[in-house]
Amino acid sequence: MLWPLILWLVVPWLYCVLWESSKVRATPGKLVFSLIVVDKEGKRLGFLHASGRYWIKAISFVIAHIIYIVVAFTAKKQGLHDLCTNTFVVNKKELQHMSSNCPSLQ
Repeated sequence: MLWPLILWLVVPWLYCVLWESSKVRATPGKLVFSLIVVDKEGKRLGFLHASGRYWIKAISFVIAHIIYIVVAFTAKKQGLHDLCTNTFVVNKKELQHMSSNCPSLQ
């Protein structure tokens, strides 16, 4: 009984959170498209911050698929989980360009 719980809850959680809170700041799928996950200041997420983002995403996806529908109606194209945790999925090159123009983002 414990193995299905580990496989369906713990492994995906650790996969997303460890990648998104690492120096890489994204899962391999996001990296393919040069996307990274950052906080409202453009900085890397901590483990707990990334965990909160993941669980909000997982719970809201199960309850209703509004998590992705919200993206179409928000100015900064944030999902419900991003709105709740003040995070953004941004293009890595654009963030680097913004950082070089604005020292406070570094």
